[in-house]
Amino acid sequence: GFGIWVADLQAEATLDELPLEGKIALVVGNEAEGISAQMRELADKRYMLPMQGMVQSFNLSVALAISLQQIVPGKRAQLAGGDLSRDRQWQLRQRWLEYGVRHAKDVRQAYCDDPQP
Repeated sequence: GFGIWVADLQAEATLDELPLEGKIALVVGNEAEGISAQMRELADKRYMLPMQGMVQSFNLSVALAISLQQIVPGKRAQLAGGDLSRDRQWQLRQRWLEYGVRHAKDVRQAYCDDPQP
């Protein structure tokens, strides 16, 4: 499953202080009310987005953009070459090619598949 991480003004940790483990689903509340009490209780991790000056809150799109900007580089580094086996990569590539080439199955059978003895 996914770890549920919520942006919360009452949280003590920032995103760079939390370990990026497993799959993460981010939850961001609206600007006026933030997250619900129920979401706060259900969250696996809570994080705050530091604000400076007279800023009291971020709107939803800004909060999510800041969150992703901090998380994505770390997740990309963890995955490096990806987590799919070579066989699965090949299967997905074949399927992708079939969507873009007219008569792809015929072409594959004629030129790519192993010939039968």
